[in-house]
Amino acid sequence: MSAPEVELGDLLRRSLSWRYSDGSHFQKVCHPEGDWRMPPFMVIVCPMRGEYYSRIEGPGGSEAVTVKAGQALVVPRGVRHTVSMPGGGVLHHAHIQFMLLGGNDPLSFFKVPSVLSGRPAKELAAVVRDLHIAQTEPAGQEPVRLAISRQYMGYRILELIAAASEKLSQSSQRLLELHRLESALRFMEDNLGAAINRRDLARRANLSETRFHYVFKYATGLAPLAYLKKIRMNHAQTLLFQTDLPIGEIGESIGYPDIFHFSKIFKQFCGLSPSRYRSDTRAQLQESTRRE
Repeated sequence: MSAPEVELGDLLRRSLSWRYSDGSHFQKVCHPEGDWRMPPFMVIVCPMRGEYYSRIEGPGGSEAVTVKAGQALVVPRGVRHTVSMPGGGVLHHAHIQFMLLGGNDPLSFFKVPSVLSGRPAKELAAVVRDLHIAQTEPAGQEPVRLAISRQYMGYRILELIAAASEKLSQSSQRLLELHRLESALRFMEDNLGAAINRRDLARRANLSETRFHYVFKYATGLAPLAYLKKIRMNHAQTLLFQTDLPIGEIGESIGYPDIFHFSKIFKQFCGLSPSRYRSDTRAQLQESTRRE
């Protein structure tokens, strides 16, 4: 293994992480199609009985998918979609964030299928079920073993999805470039509320501004300041969904002290105002897991 490959492996070990939001196992569900939604996490739904439906927005328009018992729906973070189960059924589901160097989704290096079938889907359903049990029913379990078990299951979910996905071309080279940008990426992630410019970021990566811009866009798919806006908005989505912090406080924490400016930028990113996003996302998620 070459030196760059060793360094890349070390980077992945250090920077790969995941966060569990919520989920269920053997939950009875029945609900009509809701509005379009864009939650700050990956959505995994594994029907055990009945059919689950989703419309998923993509570059060429929306794709309608039907997920049958024994299959699994996978919607990456940041993808607009709808869900429904009008005929009712039973499912396992998980809402989970996978992160690489903070703002990057490790599955962005793969073409992830919307629906998994066969053995991968069955294994995914089993791990989603077990992870929810481990997250919600830890009483009496030894804490170190429980933590190890949870970590394993989170990464096992990522492994199963990646194994069922197609690796995108130039993924390895993009990862190597991310390694070159690690210092700048970590600075952005750790200082979301600070004033950040491209010159300072380029200096942290030991690159000229022009070269930094080119390398950054190649590695992440976005220009540096567009990427900064994206991770700021992703963080705002998470805070709006998971906390009751005032909207002005959330905006200030990510570098937008003017609440009106923050609301304008957030609406451009998500299509909804921060207050509407908070109320709609919570209502949609409650609806999509409504019991029969």
